[in-house]
Amino acid sequence: MRRWVAPVLFILLLAEIAAAVSIVLAQPGGFGSLASFDWGPERSQAIPARVLELNGQPASINLKNSSGNIQVSTNPGLTGVQVSATKIVHSNDASAFDRVRFDVTQSGGSIQIEGGSNQPSIGLSNARVDIQVVLPPALLTSFTATTGSGDVDVRGLQNGKALLNINTGSGDISGDTLQFSQAVLHTGSGNIRTSNYNGGINAETGSGNIDMQGSNELNQVRFKTSSGNITVNAQLNDPAGGSFDTGSGNIRLHMANATAPGFNINVGSGDIRVNLPGVVFNRQDKHNVQTNGSPVVQMHTGSGNVEIN
Repeated sequence: MRRWVAPVLFILLLAEIAAAVSIVLAQPGGFGSLASFDWGPERSQAIPARVLELNGQPASINLKNSSGNIQVSTNPGLTGVQVSATKIVHSNDASAFDRVRFDVTQSGGSIQIEGGSNQPSIGLSNARVDIQVVLPPALLTSFTATTGSGDVDVRGLQNGKALLNINTGSGDISGDTLQFSQAVLHTGSGNIRTSNYNGGINAETGSGNIDMQGSNELNQVRFKTSSGNITVNAQLNDPAGGSFDTGSGNIRLHMANATAPGFNINVGSGDIRVNLPGVVFNRQDKHNVQTNGSPVVQMHTGSGNVEIN
């Protein structure tokens, strides 16, 4: 009979553990609320808009959002920066929204915006804050946005003296009708899509695509992606020539220049097609094409094709 003692004791131990866990889960604010926070129904809570007055001062904005989308637009009639947000949780717990942070601070023209979970490591993986910012474009000097897994969308913001810096972990970056002195766009695995952009640009993505449509006038150009495609319609005004680099994607450039710059194109195993009026080839073989002109645009792809027209 002794052979049954150990299994019985083990079953009793499991029963006691299960009972203890049930008690903890039932406690208000305990692990049960965290579990329901992750798996409950989606609910949202709107944070009313507030305007941070600038009193004519130039505005520098730094936005950090651990998880959530960011939307940026403009209103020339504003005298300050308008900020609003929406908290989104998955929970039946009434206190769930309190565990999602949204803070806005201002010191003169310097504005800090932060959103995210107060407990990112336990039970809040499905919570996020979607943030909306409306700017007076003439007063902007710089806008920096960082988000872990959300998308960033910027529209209508035109200030040729301002700087734009966007960094996402896995979200997409998109923009339309923009003008900046310099835009630095980086995403780990998302896509970068813009249209009608004027200014310097440095766009890099780990595994996504880079796509610029519409009418674009670009200077200080740098495009890089590890495995995505690069598709650009633009007039290139970069005095240094600029660069296009992809590991395994294709490069397609549609030129709007009256006079094309020179190109130095290198591919590992893809094809090269250059169809430009009056182009003079200094070198033309399967893996390397060099055309006459200045400045020189550098292009490289490991296994993709390059097409310029």
